[in-house]
Amino acid sequence: MTATGIKELIYLRLLPEDEMADQICCLPYTLVETIIEDALKDEDGYIDYLTDIVNTLKKNMNQNSKKALRKLLKVSQILGCIGYFDFGEWDAFRDNENRPAALTACEILLFNYPAFREHFSKLKAAGIIDEIENGLKWNRSKTAAAEYFERLDCLERNRRWIVVENVFGFEHLCQTLNTHRERQGKEKPSKDFEEIKLLLDLD
Repeated sequence: MTATGIKELIYLRLLPEDEMADQICCLPYTLVETIIEDALKDEDGYIDYLTDIVNTLKKNMNQNSKKALRKLLKVSQILGCIGYFDFGEWDAFRDNENRPAALTACEILLFNYPAFREHFSKLKAAGIIDEIENGLKWNRSKTAAAEYFERLDCLERNRRWIVVENVFGFEHLCQTLNTHRERQGKEKPSKDFEEIKLLLDLD
């Protein structure tokens, strides 16, 4: 069965440019979020549909196109997936009003995972993570990253993986975790995660 976001995405892509912009402007933010999340999760190329929509809106920067792009940009910022789309010169369609700076992907990650905020200094001191120019670097196995963040409570469960992947440059963390558990069993953590559990005194 086609996901709600994918169906709406297909409808949008079939609309003429002006109607497309009008429709996006009318959509609730929660539905725009669903469209983006479903496109990113799907393996059938629907992310290309969404990219085409962004590019179409950028060709004709009228008021409605700018408004539609602002909505897509705002939701992408909250989801931490700005890097998946080329929004071009953002100032061309942002409001001219002074606004607070948008949250970075790292800030969204720290917000979504309160325990990670508490663990951050210990993980950094132990060399498990490093701060780099465009995010954070994970210095242990990808499997350990999946095990660690899966263990933590996430304020927005439907965003559990996408922000982590964006910050650390990973792909398919959930699949990595499932593959590890199929091979090793759910109760047998990876060697790197054992180190992290000991460092942070995780049960």
